[in-house]
Amino acid sequence: MPSPISPARPFVEAMFVRLFRLWSAARTDGNVACDMHEAAQRFMLPAHAAQLCAGLFQMVEDRLGRELRPECCCARTFSPDEKALIALLAKAESEDNRDPLDRAALGVCRAIGMGGAVPSGKPRASTLRGTRPVPRTQQPAVTGAEALHHGL
Repeated sequence: MPSPISPARPFVEAMFVRLFRLWSAARTDGNVACDMHEAAQRFMLPAHAAQLCAGLFQMVEDRLGRELRPECCCARTFSPDEKALIALLAKAESEDNRDPLDRAALGVCRAIGMGGAVPSGKPRASTLRGTRPVPRTQQPAVTGAEALHHGL
């Protein structure tokens, strides 16, 4: 049975899973690039975020040797594969990444605003600019209206 959305980062995780579900559906239509680009715009993500996500999903499938299985498009729970994708992002945030799959996941984390660890000893770019990143606990919560606006 799929588990409910994680309370720690519900909006970003739900947005990532929504991108996965759109990517999965777009493959059957044959219009992946266009559909993913439109989704990134709808979620107010940088244009490259959609391509990074699509690349990560394809890399995971290639590594597994099978297609990833999404939950129903309107489900409020995650499939086992969706939970594994989220776990891959969490792992990428917390480790020094040498594996290409982990590096791709780290790029996705940064592109969608999920954070992302920086290899040991290297300061974040925001620190170099003289600003400090806002800790996750101090970031404003996303309201239901904002989530609806983003199509989640």
